[in-house]
Amino acid sequence: MRDRNAFEPVLPLENGDRLTRAEFERRYDAMPGVKKAELIEGVVYMPSPAGLRRHGGVREYVVWRVQDRKVDWFVLSDGEFIRLDPDEKGHYRSQTFPGLWLDARALVEGGLAKVLDVVRQGLAAPEHAKFVSDLAARSSRPRP
Repeated sequence: MRDRNAFEPVLPLENGDRLTRAEFERRYDAMPGVKKAELIEGVVYMPSPAGLRRHGGVREYVVWRVQDRKVDWFVLSDGEFIRLDPDEKGHYRSQTFPGLWLDARALVEGGLAKVLDVVRQGLAAPEHAKFVSDLAARSSRPRP
């Protein structure tokens, strides 16, 4: 028999969930940060944060999925965000900021020293030096 006084965590709403109206309302009420969510014929519909990012000029973004200990890196390509795959060493490499590298496995496992080592390697890479040089050249040009 279940203890009626036991704490039951409320799972977050996710796009595509199939829920009853009561369960949808319970989860929605437990998520004050959710601005928009609908239940249509038992399916949860939520706007994608990626669509909002497109309007803000974001070219890349990183999602640290805490619950399943994963990292996803997305890059804007032809108007759509696509998932970037890590390189052969398991490192993500930014396409927008050359030299910005991330060891996602070390990050989720708490290996801060390894994360910082990979960041330093990226900052020492030739493509980062060129990126910095190009930015400096652009900023020194007179503006119209």
